[in-house]
Parts: sequence; structure tokens; C-alpha cells
Amino acid sequence: MGMDKAEHGRRLKAAMASRGMDREVVADWTKVKVRTITNWTSGATMPSDKERAALHRLLGPYDDQGDPVEVAV
Repeated sequence: MGMDKAEHGRRLKAAMASRGMDREVVADWTKVKVRTITNWTSGATMPSDKERAALHRLLGPYDDQGDPVEVAV
């Protein structure tokens, strides 16, 4: 992927916000705890490849290279 945890967190948070999805919805979809989503969006941790695939199905390619706002929309 080539981006650090903080950048990934910013992009994930922007993608969630642009789609009006809260941490509970994303946690349920990805089958992880809400705290895990908090860790991802804060840049503390990164999702696994399997979790990223689930995030992509829900949010689209939010972590593609490019402007995070453009990618998130």
C-alpha cells in the first residue's frame, strides 16, 4: 500500500464521513470491534489485507494513491 498508519487513518475517516457511516457500521461490516475502527482512524494500527478488502467493498478504494478527498468521494 505504501502509506503510513496516520495517512491511512485520515483517508479511512474521510471515506466514512463522506458516506455518513459511523464506527459501529464499519465495525459490523468488517467484523471487528468498534475500538479497532478507532485505532485504524487514529493511525494507531492498520487493517489486515482481509480487513482492507472488506473496507474496500464497503467504502470503495479509499486508500488509493492521490488526493484523499478526491479518493474518498
